Amino acid sequence: MARGLATLIFLFAAGILILGLLTFRMEDFMSVGAKGEDLKCYRGIIYRIQQGEGYYQAAHAELSSRGYPTKIVFNWRLPFLGWLLGHIPDARMSRAIPMLLSLFAIWLWITLKLREWPIYKVAAGAILAAGFPIYTLLDDIYIIHELWAGILIFISLTAHGRGWKTISCVSGILALFIRELALPFAAIMTVSSLVERRKQEALAWGMGIIAFLGVFFVHFLTVQDFLTGDPVLHFGYWFDFNGWAFVLATFQMHPFLLLLPSWVTSIIVPFSLLGFLGWHNSTGIRIRLTIITYIFIFLFVGKKFNAYWGLIYCNLLPLGLLYTRDTMARLNAAFRHDCKDRPPVIP
Repeated sequence: MARGLATLIFLFAAGILILGLLTFRMEDFMSVGAKGEDLKCYRGIIYRIQQGEGYYQAAHAELSSRGYPTKIVFNWRLPFLGWLLGHIPDARMSRAIPMLLSLFAIWLWITLKLREWPIYKVAAGAILAAGFPIYTLLDDIYIIHELWAGILIFISLTAHGRGWKTISCVSGILALFIRELALPFAAIMTVSSLVERRKQEALAWGMGIIAFLGVFFVHFLTVQDFLTGDPVLHFGYWFDFNGWAFVLATFQMHPFLLLLPSWVTSIIVPFSLLGFLGWHNSTGIRIRLTIITYIFIFLFVGKKFNAYWGLIYCNLLPLGLLYTRDTMARLNAAFRHDCKDRPPVIP
């Protein structure tokens, strides 16, 4: 690493750390309007489906009664998760599905890294990724679309690292069909496959994205049947430009960070991001691109009460801490101009 690049990286990390300490207070995002209203809306939709209503009838009734702008199509979630949970008679069974998926994701992580790391380091990563199963035990959090999408994205990335390309693709596309916020991730996986000259893998991801766009178009047309006016996409509705503070709020949705003061998140996030600079294999690069892409999006997109969107990627971030020491050593070696002091790249 050149000394100039190391200096820029250090200054950037120090800058966002200081910016977070000066501007981020999680209380600002937990005490704003529509507090918990989305969760109540999803719960109401599932209850109505259990009583025999169709998904779109239930969604229209709940969105209208709670004052949501129903003409904005993105306020209408795709029907698959609501339909599934609405047709499972026992809430314990509904909760068990994301629980088992999250445990499978952690098992994938363990088996992926046991071939490379000592057991204590693998266990540390498993603990850092334990936010998913923890959330499935808390009240009705398991019905949130972003949680399901986040679990499936984690499975997709770790399965890809194991060489299980089919499972990786299927779980990533399922995440997209549950929550359209997974579209940037699917695009990253497609482009990464093309760059790595994995043509069949890129084709599978591309076909999944095309299928999603087709389904979303049908969803768009179906929503029209429940409105007196024409539905609109209205992307600008969510452009609030809440900046770095909102990004940190999405990361603080990790259950471990929620228990800690805001300043802890302001410090941990820059060090985690530094760590991903030391994760150089295909899986590490894809996780890095995923996190950076969502960070860029959330700098501009998302209202303050949408911090829970962070569930889609916040459980990936702490894994960077496992590589932070290596990155810091490389930065130090660059500052000292001593190539012999550079540690080997950890795969």
